[in-house]
Amino acid sequence: MMLQKKQIRYWCFRFKTEVEGGAPAEGAPSGLREHFEGNSFFNLVKGWVGFASEWDIEMKDGNPEIKPIDKSIWKDWDEHCKSIAKSIPKKKKNVKKVDRPDFTESETVDVYLKKD
Repeated sequence: MMLQKKQIRYWCFRFKTEVEGGAPAEGAPSGLREHFEGNSFFNLVKGWVGFASEWDIEMKDGNPEIKPIDKSIWKDWDEHCKSIAKSIPKKKKNVKKVDRPDFTESETVDVYLKKD
């Protein structure tokens, strides 16, 4: 049975979850885990923990291979969000210190004044 890339990535995420303390990846296709763990490049890219952040899979002649990636999915997501999000300007707050008679020892409190 030939697996598609999305099916292999699913199982890679399951293996990663298991290594990180999540649910065991039971029912995986036989030999898939061993295929990746037997690759000499596997430990250089942080093993299963590095999946989707340090490496991804690439299909070569129907066989999955480890492909290092330049940026993680989180960096890619951050760039996407920054490209579509509007920047929110920071407003300066007017702060005036006043003495309040209802506080002992003339403690001061911050009062935020609105500009009208």
